[in-house]
Amino acid sequence: MRPLPSIFFLLAIAAQSGLGVAQTKAATSLTMTVGSPSHNPAYSGQFVQFLATVQYTGTSPKPTGTVDFFADGNLIDTGTLGNGVGSNQALGSTRLPVGSYTITATYNGDANFNGSTGALDSNPMVWQKGTTKILPLDFQPATNASFGGSVTISATVAVIIGSGFASGTILFLDGPTQIGSGVIGATYANTASFTTSSLSVGTHQITATWDGDANFNGSTASASYTIGPGNTQMTLNSSQNPSNAGQPVTFTATVTAYNGSGGTPAGTVTFLDGGTPRGRGHSVEEWRHSAHHLCRWAVIASPLITTTLTEITPTVRACSPAIRKLSAPVSRRLRPTQRSGGHRRFQR
Repeated sequence: MRPLPSIFFLLAIAAQSGLGVAQTKAATSLTMTVGSPSHNPAYSGQFVQFLATVQYTGTSPKPTGTVDFFADGNLIDTGTLGNGVGSNQALGSTRLPVGSYTITATYNGDANFNGSTGALDSNPMVWQKGTTKILPLDFQPATNASFGGSVTISATVAVIIGSGFASGTILFLDGPTQIGSGVIGATYANTASFTTSSLSVGTHQITATWDGDANFNGSTASASYTIGPGNTQMTLNSSQNPSNAGQPVTFTATVTAYNGSGGTPAGTVTFLDGGTPRGRGHSVEEWRHSAHHLCRWAVIASPLITTTLTEITPTVRACSPAIRKLSAPVSRRLRPTQRSGGHRRFQR
C-alpha cells in the first residue's frame, strides 16, 4: 500500500496548477462630513466639498480606489483616496440648485477591502437663496436734464452672498407709478436700462425694484433725480412790414424746443413794444376774442398792449409751465399823422 502524500505536497501541487486558496477581504466603514465651505446650509451657486473617510482595521495594507458621491441617489462626483487628503480619505464637490438634498457616498473597495456606504453627518444638505443688492442707480445725463429730453436710467443687481447671475425683470418707478422695465441675466451682466423722455419738471423719486428669482432674493434701490425747464427758442414775424397807418398787422410768435429738450411747448406768449408806454390803450378784455383787432390796435394806438393770448389766436404757439418764457422783438417805426376818434394815429 502506497503512503498518502503530505498536506504540504498537496498545497504545492495546487499552487503549481493555479488553484488558489480563498482569501477574505477586510471590512470597511465610511463616514462623511462637509469640507469647504464648512457650513450647512450653503447659498445658491456655492460649491461645497464633502470629505469621505474610509475606516478600516490594521495598519497595512491601506484601502485604495475611489469613492462615489450622490445627492438624492444621483451621482454628483467621484474622488480618489489619498488625492490631496489623507490616504484613506476622498473629496467630492458640487453645487446644486436651491433645495434640500440627502448626500451619501460609496467606497467601491479594492483587492484587499470591501466597499462600504455612508451618509453626510449633517443631512440634509441645503442650498438656500443668495442675497443681492441693487447698486446706486445710474442716470444719463447725470445732471442738468431738461424737460422733454431723453434720460437713461440703469440698475445693476449685485450678488452679495452666493454666486452666479440674477435673472428676471427690474421695474422702474417714479414714486408709486411704474414708468419702465429692463431685463437682467448673464447676457446683460445683471444690469437693466430704461430710457424715457416723459419725466415732468421737478424732482422725482426713482425706484428700481427686482423681485428675485429661483436662486436669489430680491432687492430695491431709490434715488432722486431732477428735471429742469426745457430749452426753447422763439421766432417772431409780422404779416406786413412795412405797413401803412391803420392797416391791420398780425404778429406770429413760434416757440419750439431745442438743445436737448423735447415736446411741444404750450401756454402763453406776451407781446411787448419795448416795454415803454406811449399813450392811452384799451384793456385786454375789450379785445381778447380778436387777435386781428388786438394786433391792429397795437399798431395804431399807444401804448402797445401787453397781454397773454390764451384765447386769442391759434397762430401763436406758446410756452407751457415746463418751458422758460422767451421773447423775440420785431422792430417797427411809426410816426404820428393825425388824431382820429380821440387817439393819435401813426404811420411809417
